[in-house]
Amino acid sequence: MTRKPEPNEEPFFRDPFARQPPRGLTVAGYDPLGFAGITADLRTFANLGVLGCSAVTSLTVQTPDRFERCEPVTEDYFRRQLNSVRAIAVAGPIKIGLIGSNVLIGILAEFLTEIPNSPVILDPVLAPSAGASVFQFDAPHRLFSRATLITPNLPEAERLLQRTIRDPQAQRSGAKELFDRYGCAVLLKGGHLPSEFDPGDALCQRGTLSYWSAPRRPLGSVHGSGCFLSTAIAAFLARGHELESAVQQARNHLAQAFDRPLEANGFPLLHAVS
Repeated sequence: MTRKPEPNEEPFFRDPFARQPPRGLTVAGYDPLGFAGITADLRTFANLGVLGCSAVTSLTVQTPDRFERCEPVTEDYFRRQLNSVRAIAVAGPIKIGLIGSNVLIGILAEFLTEIPNSPVILDPVLAPSAGASVFQFDAPHRLFSRATLITPNLPEAERLLQRTIRDPQAQRSGAKELFDRYGCAVLLKGGHLPSEFDPGDALCQRGTLSYWSAPRRPLGSVHGSGCFLSTAIAAFLARGHELESAVQQARNHLAQAFDRPLEANGFPLLHAVS
């Protein structure tokens, strides 16, 4: 039985052969829970009408409240994955999450030089909410110069800047400092601000600063929310939005997910669909 299309549904969903869908690539780790990393990224791409493919950097053992172990894939396996998805990567934005080792960072940096026109959204996974004792390798600084946008949370920005960020004004100045240092746009996320402040996100690009604030939600920090947001930004770029619009649309999509989380053993998980 043929499904009846919604009134405002895009042609691709009415007829998948009517046109080529927008494309995206995620380069990240595998989360066995499925609500962070590569599995969550592919789900987000699909929910937003983007044909996603992936290159796995590492296998992890983690739960919503604990990050236990990270095993990077071999150099040869990672390089072969990137080569196999090259055609997709050239055609759309690339979201980068957990990489897993300095060697894989080097391979990825080399790959990105070969596709200079693909937007890169880099979520520098240096301090995930569940704990980061496994992340002993260097920050992926050499990828920042190739990034279109980096999306650090406050603990990650503090590691990069070597100072504390405890209020929205310091958050804004931190976004500007990261932009001046690395030359790429910066979305500095404020979910870790102290409870007396409403969480907000600061976007610095081309020397201009935008700031969006939202009421604090009772869920607190949620497993996979950073992956969700950065992949949604890549998806909206793939759909033709400019960067600031893509960030705004992605934040709205994340807000919808926070409005209707799943529950697993007392932990909220994000699963918004469009």
